[in-house]
Amino acid sequence: MKVTSSNGNPILSLDDWFTFAPPARGELHWKDGRSAKELAKAWMTTNGPRIPLDLSDLFMSQPDVDGFQPEWAVPEYETKLDDFKGSGRNHDMIVIGNANGKKTLVAVEAKVDETFGDIVDDYVTKSIKSNPNSKVPDRIKQLSSAIFGTTDIRLLRYQLIHAVAGTLIEAKNQNAAQAIFIIHEFVPFGKPSKKAKQNEEALQSFVNLLTGNPLTTRELIGPLYLPGGKFVSKDIPLYIGKIETVIGMNQWQVSVAAEAIAAALFARAGYDVSVQYGANQPEYDLMVAKGDKMLKVSVKGSQDGGWGLTQSYMSDKNYYAAADAWCRKHKPRTIVCLVQFKDVPIEKMPRVYLAIPQDIADHLKKSANGRGETILYEYKEWTDRAFGAGTTDKIPDNWKFTENRIKEMYLKA
Repeated sequence: MKVTSSNGNPILSLDDWFTFAPPARGELHWKDGRSAKELAKAWMTTNGPRIPLDLSDLFMSQPDVDGFQPEWAVPEYETKLDDFKGSGRNHDMIVIGNANGKKTLVAVEAKVDETFGDIVDDYVTKSIKSNPNSKVPDRIKQLSSAIFGTTDIRLLRYQLIHAVAGTLIEAKNQNAAQAIFIIHEFVPFGKPSKKAKQNEEALQSFVNLLTGNPLTTRELIGPLYLPGGKFVSKDIPLYIGKIETVIGMNQWQVSVAAEAIAAALFARAGYDVSVQYGANQPEYDLMVAKGDKMLKVSVKGSQDGGWGLTQSYMSDKNYYAAADAWCRKHKPRTIVCLVQFKDVPIEKMPRVYLAIPQDIADHLKKSANGRGETILYEYKEWTDRAFGAGTTDKIPDNWKFTENRIKEMYLKA
């Protein structure tokens, strides 16, 4: 997957993201704990861009989008909504990819506690008061007709209306076969604020009016076919979903913490540890030795319950080939140390596992009821709608970090 700015500048890091696709108010909104930067941190890892695990999980709840593979993403992307003057829909991010052979557009709206804008009634009143000739009432009438038909939308939040409209319009612009609108909420320390709760009420009101059903976190609603209009397609199926991410460490901090813990555990087990530093590291992070025995250790940290390992090797939905390609990049005597911080209090040790690359590749191929996966899950129960329905993926108990497991690694690597 590649990430670029709207004018094509490649985005390979958080610094690139801010340089080439900054939020509307620049540094004022580019802060830890605010939605613009948290969204960037969710997609940018120390190894480059990666779809967040929670989003991959969400897509598994619908067969038509299960296995979505992102190809290209653009933060801060504007979509023209109509023929009226003024700004269009500014998506926090659009992602274009493939799901089951169908070109798919995903539009992401990131939130911490920022509102979904004014209530439609208030927005119209303010617009006319500031400009008696404002076209805002005409725009809202056109958009609401395309989304809801004749339903009264005066008490809904305006941002949700143009977000959904913008998603379908951009899907049409990109010749996508299906569209997905995602709300990605970032929750500080696991405690939603009062504003976040108000946002949830506004979102539920919108979705209930549109579908007659509540929106459940981690499950997509759809496919929905809306009335449509001049710009909004009535033929492109729409899905709506929400995910939540607890704001914790950033990806760099996860990597640093994981490497430090792995080094400490090997040292405690009586091994000499050498840490690799610098910009041009090999495929491993540590070298551990005892006497004449030596291993190279690639450390993978995670705080979301899984390790995205083979996504960059995927082609034509061939999970097996991706796992094999990932495995081949590791040279002899290299093992993988998996460190998991999910649901671990700061005063406790994270869960740690050891495996050789071949064992991990074989495990990935067996995942999702034999279809294969790009993500190594610590524990995953597949939902009824997912490809792996009725099955559970789990890291083998014998992978846990122990002195005996280290000795097994010497024999297998």
